[in-house]
This record gives sequence, structure tokens and C-alpha cells, in this order.
Amino acid sequence: FFFCVQSAVLLGGRMLCESSLLVTTRSTASKALSHMLKGPQRFTEILGFSDRGVENYFQAFFEQDKNVGIKSLKHVKDNETLLTACFIPITCWIVCNVFKDVFKGGTDIITDLDTSTSIFAHFVFTQMKHHGSDLDESEWTNLLKNLGELAADGITKQKVLFDEYDVKQKVSNHKLVPFLCKFFLRKLNVETKYSFMHLSFQEFFAALFYLLSDTDIAREQVEEMLLKVKQGLNVTDQKLHMSHLLPVIQFLFGLSNKEVTSSHQLSAFPEISPKMCSLLEKWICDLIKAEEGLPRTHNIQLFILQCLYEVHEEGFVQKVMENWNRINLDGIPLKKTDCRVLAYCVRHCQDMERLTLTHCNLTAEKLKVLTEALVKCKELG
Repeated sequence: FFFCVQSAVLLGGRMLCESSLLVTTRSTASKALSHMLKGPQRFTEILGFSDRGVENYFQAFFEQDKNVGIKSLKHVKDNETLLTACFIPITCWIVCNVFKDVFKGGTDIITDLDTSTSIFAHFVFTQMKHHGSDLDESEWTNLLKNLGELAADGITKQKVLFDEYDVKQKVSNHKLVPFLCKFFLRKLNVETKYSFMHLSFQEFFAALFYLLSDTDIAREQVEEMLLKVKQGLNVTDQKLHMSHLLPVIQFLFGLSNKEVTSSHQLSAFPEISPKMCSLLEKWICDLIKAEEGLPRTHNIQLFILQCLYEVHEEGFVQKVMENWNRINLDGIPLKKTDCRVLAYCVRHCQDMERLTLTHCNLTAEKLKVLTEALVKCKELG
């Protein structure tokens, strides 16, 4: 309580009032944060690396082994999808680590890194195998499941810091897990806390938990999560309470692609059940219908497109796109990654009546990504 009061006093400018504050957060929290901060305020959204920024990052990452860096960057540049994914800093870091392992171990070049989920999955499973080499497959799967339970509990309670007791209760082999960071929080006394190395990993493991725990209870939890997002469309302020669920749902769609999990040759790792697939398909079709008559305050159309891209199964995407032939992204600044997502979905739409891309911060480079999709549209704004 004392810590929270101090933070509020500092953010509100009642302490160190002559100082400027630099606060970093996800863009979804900016509205809530703006009410707490003293004025004047200035917001800047980091959209990701430029082409040159990706090259600079690879050079810095592989500074000790420039030959590996050159080979890795060449492979990424030859794969336009992977290059676009590297515009997101955390994804770029993961890709660099993946190729570091690939060239160090002399294994085959990975060619199936098409989505954010596939990139995360490859990195997570590779790291877990390295750190848990003495575990058999059932122990290894249980470790993933326990880690996912910790992550899902944190997402539900909107918690990113975990007590040492909670971690030890849920993850008995937590010392083998490379995704948990241990640190000491100094308040009235020193407390040991844990967090995931990045929020994205917590979101990935939460989605993985629902897949590994494919029970009626797990499906009920997923249904409740999906319902919250759908209900949140009706109330503008509700977005603040549902935005933390969107990345988890996106990863869940990505994990529904059988190739993402089967490519890691884990016999103990189950495929997503037909019931869960049907649940996701029905929900996204209902979401498209519900979104049509509502004020455009949530950018939910872009989220729907991202979910479909993560699935990356033509039959699934084509079936969903049958219900959606008018897409309006007016006023939403599109990143290059968004353009690739949009192009993929429109390409799998049999009859795109109208696509509206006004005030979307399009450039010649982004239009080049969209070209194949744009020619399929009967009307284009």
C-alpha cells in the first residue's frame, strides 16, 4: 500500500514536481495512465524497427561472431515474412537467438517460421530441451503445463510479479526454466519475486496451458475469456479490462495450427481438440457479425485479421472469410506487419466487396506488401 501511494504521488507530480518522468507501457494502458500523470503530457508509440534498424540489431547481436550474423541476416532477408516479423523488437531478439542455435549446432535451417506463434514455439521448445535435457517427455510436458498454469493465473489476475512461494508451488523445477527471471524487491524488507522474461512469454505460456489442459474446465475458461472480449465491444472503457486477453487469444489461434506443435516431434504434446477448434471458429465468426454494427472504437478488425493469420491454415481462413467481405480499417495506422496480415487474409477471401484503408499511414513499401490483395477488391477506399 505504501509503495502504491508513493507511486501515485510521484506520477501525479506531487513529489519531485520539477522533474520530468519517462514512463514506458503498452499502448493499451495509455488512456488509464494519462489520468494519473501530471501535465503537460507527450505520448510516443514505438511501432518497431525500420529495415536499417533490423540490420543494426543483427550486427549488434552477433558482434562476437560476425560471420554467423551475416548468414543469419541473409536468411532472414530471403524470407520476406520473417523479415517483416523482425520489425517487432522482441521477435527480432527471438529470431537472432534461434539462428544463433541453428548455426552453432549445425542443424538444418528453419523454414517454417511464418507466424509469431511459430517463432515463439520454436524458441520456447528449443530452450526447454536445452535446459531440461535430463527430463523424460512426460516430465517435460508437465513442466510446460505447470509453467502455463502460473502464466494463465497471472493473466487472469493481471499480475506480472509472482511470489517465490507461488512459483515453487506451481513449478517445482523452476530452476530449469529459462523464461523466469528472479529479482529482489526492496520495500520494508527484501522480497524475492519472479516474472516472465517478457510479458509476451507469459501470454504464450497462458495459451499453451489451455491447449495442454484440454479439459471441460479449460474450455470453460477459454469460453469465459472469449465472452469477455465480445462483451467488451459494447462499452468503450471495457477495452481497458479486456486488452490483456487479446494476445493470449491470438496465441491460442496460432497454437491451433497442428504444424506448429507437431513440428517439434513431441508425442506427449497433444493436438488441439476439434471442440476447441470449433469453439474458436464460431467465436471469431460471431465476433465479425457483432463488430459490424458497433462504433469503431476498438480496432477489433485488425485483431481478427491477426488471429486468422496466426492460424495460417487456408481452409480455416477461407471458411471464416466467407462471412466477411467488407473490411474498414479507416484511421488505424498500419505497420508493415499489419499489411502482411491483411494481405494474407484478403488473398483467402473469395469475394472482397470493399476494403477501406483511408488514413492508415500507408507508404509505397507497405502498398507493395498489399499489392496482391488490393487487386482482389471490387471497391477500394
